[in-house]
Amino acid sequence: MENHSNENIDYSFLLVEDVQRSFADLHTCLLSGKHICFTDDYTFYSLLEMYEPHWKFFYRNLYGLNLVDDIFDKQFYYYLDFFDSDKGRLSDPSRSRQLTELQTIIGLVLLDMYYHRYFNEQKIIYWIDIKNLIEDSEFKEQYQNLLFKAIRPSYTEQEWSRVERLFNETITSFAKLGWASKISGQGEELIFEIKPAIFRMAKIYEQELSDLDTLVEKLNNTTAI
Repeated sequence: MENHSNENIDYSFLLVEDVQRSFADLHTCLLSGKHICFTDDYTFYSLLEMYEPHWKFFYRNLYGLNLVDDIFDKQFYYYLDFFDSDKGRLSDPSRSRQLTELQTIIGLVLLDMYYHRYFNEQKIIYWIDIKNLIEDSEFKEQYQNLLFKAIRPSYTEQEWSRVERLFNETITSFAKLGWASKISGQGEELIFEIKPAIFRMAKIYEQELSDLDTLVEKLNNTTAI
């Protein structure tokens, strides 16, 4: 993205017809934490790109927020940086908008799955893929410890159903952030697509991911799922 001087940047862009037409929905999406992706939200993305320095000026001056333009896996997206790279409840329990510990756990699992499918055009995930990752992957012990609170050769159907429900609920939340897209319907076995914006997890937890055992221990000490 180009760098622009603050000279001649003001709020007059809000009077542009296209901006006025989309402002309420776009503004709500950004404040809710959604990542606006070029491929999924083209109209919103185009408005942000066209008037980028003005939007940045608007959110910085009126809300104290940073409109970030980012790219991952050749996909461009925008988002608002709410809390200076806040890392959910592990950072500051007084924050009102944050990732829960459960969302953090599942987000890290999805990030792992994204990297394993990096060269796939679409990162479509089925429930059986998640089970296989938890049962037989490099980090299976860490995942089992977080999700089941125990490392065992097998788990009951009831235990797996509970974990699937947790993933289902979290994917619904992540869809609102632009990190995932739900494919399966209500009552169906979980199917979804992981979006490039999930890379935000890697940026938030850049240092912790180099020592996953320590992160797991910290999450285990603060999580009741």
